[in-house]
Amino acid sequence: DITDAKDRYKLSSTQYREEWEMYYNVLRHCKATKKTQWIDIQGNHDAFDTSTLSNKRNYYRLYSASGSIEKCRLASCRYIHNTTFGTYSFNTINAIPSPGPKRPYNFFGSIDKKGIELIEKQADASKFDNMTIWFGHYPLSSIIAPRSGIRRLIKDGIAYLCGHLHTLQGYVPKMYTVNSKGQLELELGDWKDNRKYRIMAIDHDLLSFTDNRYETWPVILITNPKDARFSAPFHEPSSRILRSTHIRMLIFSTSQITNVTVKIDNRKINNLVRNVKGPLYAVEWQPSLYKDYLHTITTIATDASGRTQQVSQKFSVDGARSPLE
Repeated sequence: DITDAKDRYKLSSTQYREEWEMYYNVLRHCKATKKTQWIDIQGNHDAFDTSTLSNKRNYYRLYSASGSIEKCRLASCRYIHNTTFGTYSFNTINAIPSPGPKRPYNFFGSIDKKGIELIEKQADASKFDNMTIWFGHYPLSSIIAPRSGIRRLIKDGIAYLCGHLHTLQGYVPKMYTVNSKGQLELELGDWKDNRKYRIMAIDHDLLSFTDNRYETWPVILITNPKDARFSAPFHEPSSRILRSTHIRMLIFSTSQITNVTVKIDNRKINNLVRNVKGPLYAVEWQPSLYKDYLHTITTIATDASGRTQQVSQKFSVDGARSPLE
């Protein structure tokens, strides 16, 4: 959700222009749309008490970066990132019901026949890209759609990213699932109360991510070898891990990183860990030493403020997946 759209007593719900103006002013002040491709889609709170998607109180049209694009409001739009080594598509799914009732009656999303056709068109257009990532507000299980649903249409994408359920009052802080074809559905907890955010990276066409709480530093994302829980050999070239020459990781902090240690199966990698550029760190390795079974890689990072974080994850060099917790 971009806005909360609830009154001070949390009893009634409607669209408050002041909330949207605050969001718009933040985007403008930070120059977010000029520095990066900023994609914002509606959550169910952003459509509370709107009679139609074109209603004058549907402030998403006026105060967001993507709301002026009709396809984004209707069902789906495609953002393309072209590089010298390939094309990457980021496709939205907007399942906001129209009209948008007050809470709690728009807990479920919906896609009509026209929306399904638009999603199908975006799926066909991105079928041969290096990688396609789909994202929307509602989990797929919370979207009402005609025919066989949305999963069939987006099956060529490596992942579907969503929100909506927050952390279920803290009972499910990590809501991840992997279907039979290896496609990931990754829900992220909310920013409003839990200050959750996600960093996602594509490294040699292998997808990795980390979910974090704001102001916890340093933040570490190991991109090669990737976390075996989210291995997707149907959608990514997992064999590249075995052929790789370096362990790679992204490390972020508000202070300078002063030390990085990498271990595999609790044994320190003695090769020099280099800061390649910006947050990218790398160290040489021999993946052929880890061809059998699952192994554990650990990265420990310390910054100039004396803060230390440690991240461990299972990996395999043949694309085998470890179970989700």
